[in-house]
Amino acid sequence: MQRTLTLFALMISAGASLLPAQEVVFFDQKGGEKLARMIPHLFGPNGIILPNDFHSAHFESDFIQQSFTPVNTAIGTQIATLPFASPGSGFVYDFNSAAGVYQRSSESFGPILTERAETIGRRKLYIGFSYQYFAFDKVDGVDLNSFPGILHHEQETGAPYEKDIITTRSDIDLKINQFTAVATYGLTDRLDISAAIPLVNAHFGLVSNATIQRVAPPDPRFGQAHYFDPNAPNTSTQAVYAMNNNATGIGDVSFRVKWAVFRGERAAISLLGDVRAPTGDALNFLGSGALGVHPFVAFSYAARRFAPHVNVGYQWNGKSVLAGDVLTGQKGNLPDAVTYAAGFDIPATRHITLAADLLGQRLFNATRVVPGSFTDPLGRTFPETTLEKGGLNLVSGAVGAKVNISRTLLVSGNLIFRLNDAGLTAPVVPLIGVSWTF
Repeated sequence: MQRTLTLFALMISAGASLLPAQEVVFFDQKGGEKLARMIPHLFGPNGIILPNDFHSAHFESDFIQQSFTPVNTAIGTQIATLPFASPGSGFVYDFNSAAGVYQRSSESFGPILTERAETIGRRKLYIGFSYQYFAFDKVDGVDLNSFPGILHHEQETGAPYEKDIITTRSDIDLKINQFTAVATYGLTDRLDISAAIPLVNAHFGLVSNATIQRVAPPDPRFGQAHYFDPNAPNTSTQAVYAMNNNATGIGDVSFRVKWAVFRGERAAISLLGDVRAPTGDALNFLGSGALGVHPFVAFSYAARRFAPHVNVGYQWNGKSVLAGDVLTGQKGNLPDAVTYAAGFDIPATRHITLAADLLGQRLFNATRVVPGSFTDPLGRTFPETTLEKGGLNLVSGAVGAKVNISRTLLVSGNLIFRLNDAGLTAPVVPLIGVSWTF
């Protein structure tokens, strides 16, 4: 992996500029560095200090906090709401008092990611396992494969060379594999309890191409003020910084209570409450790092060939180090959100149910990344990222199917796709799952 990443870094650097001299600074943090600390440690917590003899060539790393902290916050927010297969059973049972047995009350196997109002049935047990793959490629519409940043020179004397900057283009590679085990038990005909335990594998890689953008001419006595390689001070204006690491462990465990408050002949309404425990290692992107409480209501209508459902709730999130300072451990607030979902499921055949959903969140007081630019004293403009606080709408769609293989065994397949560029997003998130009801 180290050899591959080093080669990749060299290829990116070679393609980015025709300058012949460049330095590759490779950090392989496998087995050591926490994933969330890789970005601020990439250039050093205090910025880049160049090997210059006649003055302190210190380029501050403010842009790391200003530009990359929202990436960590977005990761924390995303992890706090990573969807998994619904803990509600695909089979719903009602007690037939005349026959003295439980009978299926719905022809549909139900939704995949959202909740219908029907409960599983007294003393019924549901067990499910699912796998999802997230390959994130954008944060608030900014391409993670070409994420811009700028480091400014520390201002000490006001000398012309202190107006030099270092521009960066970073390729951020974030992938998450999520394996989730879910169990639901019907305490009564109207009350279910559920638990979801995820096993998460997170991969984080970063290749950043840094370029010195000179403003001042060479000093008549000392020559160039800024360079990466002291053996080639005139041409050494590029360096490639690279890091790579993986982490695996238990994610944030969630618990759910579902109470059917109304059950009509076709319509049903349930009140639900989720509690997310911060059991995952947030600094390794295995968990959100914050307690979460999510009460919501589910409405569903069980028609013969068409079963719509609606979920509306509010997500409270606590403080997480991912929303604060990952170097000092200071925590910040993950944004709260109004959550909503609407969809339907259709029994295509006796053994196949098709499902579709619209999934949304309205985040409050969220920090988002906004593309911007910086113009130096020579009139050159370079891309960078700025921050903006406010509301943020995350919207995605989902389509899938449940197939009844035998008796109460179901196999599920689903695809989530983004409908806007807000937050941390992947183009498509596949899911495959298997479940049984006893």
